[in-house]
Amino acid sequence: MTRIPGIVTESERLAPELQPWPRYFERRGMEISLALELAAQPRVARALDVGCGNGFSMAALSTMADEVVGFDLPGVSPLTHSVGIKEARYYLARMGIGRTMLMAASAEQIPLTDCSVDLVFAMYVLEHVPDKAKALGEMRRVLRPGGRIILLLPSFLDRLLAPLAHWHYLASRLAVRLRPRKTPQPDDEFTQRATGIPSTRRASLAQELLAKNPSFPLPDPHGAYSSYWEELTGSRTRVWASMFREAGLDATHCFCPYLPPHGLLAIIHPRLPMWLFIKTQEVHRRLGGMEPFRRLGAAYGFVLEPRIS
Repeated sequence: MTRIPGIVTESERLAPELQPWPRYFERRGMEISLALELAAQPRVARALDVGCGNGFSMAALSTMADEVVGFDLPGVSPLTHSVGIKEARYYLARMGIGRTMLMAASAEQIPLTDCSVDLVFAMYVLEHVPDKAKALGEMRRVLRPGGRIILLLPSFLDRLLAPLAHWHYLASRLAVRLRPRKTPQPDDEFTQRATGIPSTRRASLAQELLAKNPSFPLPDPHGAYSSYWEELTGSRTRVWASMFREAGLDATHCFCPYLPPHGLLAIIHPRLPMWLFIKTQEVHRRLGGMEPFRRLGAAYGFVLEPRIS
């Protein structure tokens, strides 16, 4: 049976153009491997991948499930960070992954019958769903007795550090835009000094900044939230735990599949988070499920089981 590292190697060879950033397959493969290991997830007959994206997570799940069902929104949606299902269809065909079924659907209305899957897997998806309670209810509905849900979600610390990464990104973009031009422009520095009126270039740059970042100086919410503050407070473990209980689910295990604070480390060097992630795999395995380490990472992992009434 092909293991996840083998899936990563084949993905990088056959479909490198589907990686949204360098070494995407490698990082996601390591996260999924750690999540399944820390969750002590046994092999299952049928797994459901909620928000399958480009299809890589379906391929990874195929290493521990006899059949994998996956779905995502039908088309590209910048608001929810969905790439649609076109990429997943291409990826699965390119990889020759069998025993899969791909559908266009929403997590708020899963097109499967009751009690039809043994494992529901959702990797950084639930935070993008507007009606999270309804999505959790749907996941519970399609789960067979004795089945489990594994969720990966951004952590409170990750969202707390988001403004630092956002400001660093904006500063780097401004530095590029404000570099001296080789050819002087009549409406730039000379006009400003002569008239006291800000240059068109700088005024338009400020307008562009505010237009693209309406929540400035805070970052826009990454998920389906009305503001950064709502997202930050909604990322606390007790908020998620309360939402799980209301959906009739018990969190039987909580772990951290990704310890390094990615956004903060990327400010130091863009390759540092991945380098450190690779170097600390054994640390993740030993400490990822322990307090307080699981609260210090960039992500939460939850294992949920239906509450027996």
